[in-house]
Amino acid sequence: MRIQFAVIALATLGASGCSKEFDEYKERSKATEGQLTLRRLVKSVQVALIRDNQYPIATTGLTPTASCCKSPGAKCVPDPAVWDAEPWKTLDFSIDDPFMYRVSYASDGKTFTAKVVADLDCDEQEDPREVLSATGSVDAQGAPLVVYSDDKRP
Repeated sequence: MRIQFAVIALATLGASGCSKEFDEYKERSKATEGQLTLRRLVKSVQVALIRDNQYPIATTGLTPTASCCKSPGAKCVPDPAVWDAEPWKTLDFSIDDPFMYRVSYASDGKTFTAKVVADLDCDEQEDPREVLSATGSVDAQGAPLVVYSDDKRP
């Protein structure tokens, strides 16, 4: 009887420890979605710069406009019509799978700001960990320069 109790107690303690680690893993994976989405958007912006000799001139609000928390599973449902509008069409950018981060873009043709925003805990407040951005310009030789808010890489 004592052995069974000890086994159950250890299993419970182990499971609770794993649960915390699993929750941390889930949070990191959510943040990774934002980083990947932002980098993919920046890559599209850089391709447009090379193709058109300027960043696409546009300013958007968050796309899609509604919080992903209002969708099933707290993930936005992809809508091809949203990404068929400008500037997303010119940027050849879309999100085709359910997602948590909404995106925005602003450019005067010489500089740009791209942002991804999520409300991962669905508390209707922006947490700095849920907002990632990148700013870009062009150097004297016409090469794109990009600075990300989430790291120090050029």
